[in-house]
Amino acid sequence: MAFANGLRENARALLRFQEGCRKGSDSEQRGFRVNSDQHFRAAQSTYNGFVGLVKGGTIACIIVAALVVLLIS
Repeated sequence: MAFANGLRENARALLRFQEGCRKGSDSEQRGFRVNSDQHFRAAQSTYNGFVGLVKGGTIACIIVAALVVLLIS
């Protein structure tokens, strides 16, 4: 019974989300008109930051793995 109630709540939340998407973005609902170029620049900045973190993390993991191999052997 609790599982069915959880499914109903999830379905209601999904419908509310879809309705919000049909109305427009949150910034448009509050009266702000955001240029799509601004959205693109913000998304590009977020993506570039994420890629930079992944690259740095990969390099750090390789260095740590090499140190562990050197210490073991």
